[in-house]
Amino acid sequence: MTRHKNILKKIIKSILKEEVEEITILKSKLTSINVKSKKRVVNIYIQIQILYVNLAMNANSKGYTKTRNEGYLFNLYNKKIDRGETYRSLMKKNFIGINLSY
Repeated sequence: MTRHKNILKKIIKSILKEEVEEITILKSKLTSINVKSKKRVVNIYIQIQILYVNLAMNANSKGYTKTRNEGYLFNLYNKKIDRGETYRSLMKKNFIGINLSY
């Protein structure tokens, strides 16, 4: 697992142009809003200090790929506000989506 984290750190460092000290790989399955909601799984969901990264790897880039990946990112943003917390507290957290298509 450490080897994989080091590879992720190098990828993210090259994209963000910033030093990455420690990353935490978070649960990738997103909870459904209701019973009819489609199952949603992000490829890799990472936390780096106060930065949350959704790293999406797509086997091919369809017309809907960017919109779908943005939807995942917005869902992750929405999940980071807890009961009793103000929306202002989200301003201290940063979210980024990285889409890799091949």
